[in-house]
Amino acid sequence: MLNFPLTSIKGIWRKNISGLRKLGLLTVKDLLFYFPTKYKDFSKVKKISRLKIGEEVVIKGKIVKTELKKTPKKRRTIFEIIVDDGSGLIKGVWFGKLYLSKILKENQVIYLAGKTYFDKYGFYFLEPIYEFESQLKIHLARIVPFYKETKGITSRYLRYLIQKILPLARKIEEPLPKEILRKYHLPEKSQAISWLHQPKNFLQIKLAQKRFDFENLFLFQLLLTLKKRSLKKYLSPKIEIDKNFLNQILNSLPFKLTFDQTKALFEILSDFKKSYPSNRLLEGDVGSGKTIVALIASMVVLKNKYQVAVLVPTEILAYQHFQTAIKFFSNFNFNFGLLLSKNCRIFSGGESAKVKKESLKREIKEGEIDLVFGTHALLYEEVSFKSLGFVVIDEQHRFGVKQRKKLTYQKDVLPHFLSMTATPIPRTLALAVYADLDLSIIKQMPKKRKVITKIVAQEGRSKVYQFIKEEIKKGSKVFVVCPLIEESKVLEAESVTKQYEKLKKFFSEEILGVLYGKMKPEEKQNVIKNFIEGKIKILISTSVVEVGIDIPEANIMIIEGAQQFGLASLHQIRGRIGRGGKMGFCFLFCDKLTPSVKKRLKAIQEAKDGFELAKKDLEIRGPGEVLGKKQHGLPDRIMKVLNDPEILKLSKEGIDFILKKDCALTQYPFLKKAILEIGDSVHLE
Repeated sequence: MLNFPLTSIKGIWRKNISGLRKLGLLTVKDLLFYFPTKYKDFSKVKKISRLKIGEEVVIKGKIVKTELKKTPKKRRTIFEIIVDDGSGLIKGVWFGKLYLSKILKENQVIYLAGKTYFDKYGFYFLEPIYEFESQLKIHLARIVPFYKETKGITSRYLRYLIQKILPLARKIEEPLPKEILRKYHLPEKSQAISWLHQPKNFLQIKLAQKRFDFENLFLFQLLLTLKKRSLKKYLSPKIEIDKNFLNQILNSLPFKLTFDQTKALFEILSDFKKSYPSNRLLEGDVGSGKTIVALIASMVVLKNKYQVAVLVPTEILAYQHFQTAIKFFSNFNFNFGLLLSKNCRIFSGGESAKVKKESLKREIKEGEIDLVFGTHALLYEEVSFKSLGFVVIDEQHRFGVKQRKKLTYQKDVLPHFLSMTATPIPRTLALAVYADLDLSIIKQMPKKRKVITKIVAQEGRSKVYQFIKEEIKKGSKVFVVCPLIEESKVLEAESVTKQYEKLKKFFSEEILGVLYGKMKPEEKQNVIKNFIEGKIKILISTSVVEVGIDIPEANIMIIEGAQQFGLASLHQIRGRIGRGGKMGFCFLFCDKLTPSVKKRLKAIQEAKDGFELAKKDLEIRGPGEVLGKKQHGLPDRIMKVLNDPEILKLSKEGIDFILKKDCALTQYPFLKKAILEIGDSVHLE
């Protein structure tokens, strides 16, 4: 019955079907799980003589007069009633609702509720809620739930429908084990549904909400924990750590790793000793040196005669990683490949050469190429590896068993996996969202970078431009980053082109360059090359610079429409400057500097590092924004609870308790079923 269409319920009118669909309500079950967004306490009836202006109250009285009339100016039809409760009179006023004149009649005893207003004629309600004394207490004389509405579907109508089907909540399966419910004093699912729709007090609402918050997080984290354990069914390539070779690599670098880099490296290397594939997230601020750590680990894998794939979000970044590998590891006699849509290259025998894609794919398949760089298209290009041992993915792209099998060479042997992100995430949040991954964090920066950040209103623009002119004479290079409100390559190009035209009025056209997603790879590489060589002094781009463009000489940045970016994005974009040792200057240009925008941008001025900033961002905007909506792929019901430390703690405890008792969940068929269902609804790729 729970999956019956709503049209099977008596009282559903055909005209309301489209409105219900708009709210995502198609079945009886959908309606039962359509929870209120707020509640108002209309359980206590107040005497009219004791009313105060502007309070939300409920009164009970007899209708002593009804009247239909027109407003003096706009001639709108209004329906009025006057109610007497023995202590005084109050008027109820509705605009345009003529049908009420056929429902509300003189001498009826009713409840009225709403906000109180006062004029020369006395107290009145505007568009109040009403309910007859003779009816069940659905809409008044109780704690009243209010729902998200749409045209034609009011909270009143939803309360009416839900009241009819609420007894069916008893048929809902209980996924949580009884031991868990008892342990944490949680109501059963059917009880919690009833309490949310028809609460007797606010404690019931609180307990029911806690139950669903716990369930959502518990199921999600249990799913991730089981996914992590499922990897243990597979074999991983056997990677031996040759200490002499590792020291040789470390000693060949023109710098020493920081303590955090060294710790992260050895955590990755210890993963290689496992007999099953590892799954690790390497989290670190922009410029903290995650890439070099991943590449050193890759060299260890290559020494063991296994191949490595490095997947990144953009072709520019793939090219830069390819160049970094050549710069630091060209003396170790390994062959590197760059697999892009057009610009494919091979580095072998000390030489870098352009090759055809099919030729490169063939050499990868035959095991001639040891280390391959490319975008995530590597997964879908039908690239075969002879012996893939390690996969590195930049910018926290989730990677499941299916993707591993696409790249691997043996069905039962899966590569080790390392995911990297430059979006600092508070540790508790990272452990909750990435429970299927082991976590390594690099907080230290290899060298102290000083970047002065200034918030600039529109009137300060010309002063900044003058400052930039003087700095360019001293050899500075400048990024100008434009906001991109929608994901559109046309808008992206437009945004950059408009900014280019504006800047032509202040700077010589010869020193300006543009970079955006729609450009051909060769064009992008040419622009970057000209920027590096100094032919271009000011590079105008969208947030494509957020990921991976590394120009050490660039030390000035303008971020246009800074209020449109998240704090994490602003921090990552700003991280592109001040990398060459010179003082950096980041100017946050704002169209509208409202108090809330100023507060948010001040956080980026004051935070010592990305992790502190992420903590502030979590406080200001919540986990959904910190993680980035496109990345996390989690429903709002899970995101909502991720910053509740109590629920996080209980969820972890509960998972440990259940898995110790029955790691296969054979005793808990409904829990197992719920895990499979949530796995279908949550995308982690």
